[in-house]
Amino acid sequence: IADALGSNKTLEELHLTDNNIGLWGAGRIVEALLRRKDPCSLHTLDISHNDIGMSGARRISELLASSAKNRAGVPITRLNNLNFTGNILGANGIRDLCEALEVNSDLSSLEIGWNHIGKKGAENLAHVLTSNEASALARL
Repeated sequence: IADALGSNKTLEELHLTDNNIGLWGAGRIVEALLRRKDPCSLHTLDISHNDIGMSGARRISELLASSAKNRAGVPITRLNNLNFTGNILGANGIRDLCEALEVNSDLSSLEIGWNHIGKKGAENLAHVLTSNEASALARL
């Protein structure tokens, strides 16, 4: 799937719910998108319930923080919807996502239920919701 993402120009939604992709799979998806040489149409990524954990959140955060451009500066995607439900992120994983959200202006929907973020994670979310004036986030 990651290899196909590297070249597919028409895929708009990718739903990988409960497929046990883990950190390795999340990393492959991010790398495939960051290596693209041309734009793709992906706007929805559902990687819920995949045991991605804190390290996987860091990888997905890299994609969000890239402001939808690859390492060569080419726009790759305008990811609007991310479902990260049930991936055991904890407060540290949410912190990484929040750091990316501080610079991301494309994401409009983020689902993060069942991630054990605790009080500190909730505080990080509250901060990012008030600090990024360019944020398009309308659904949390």
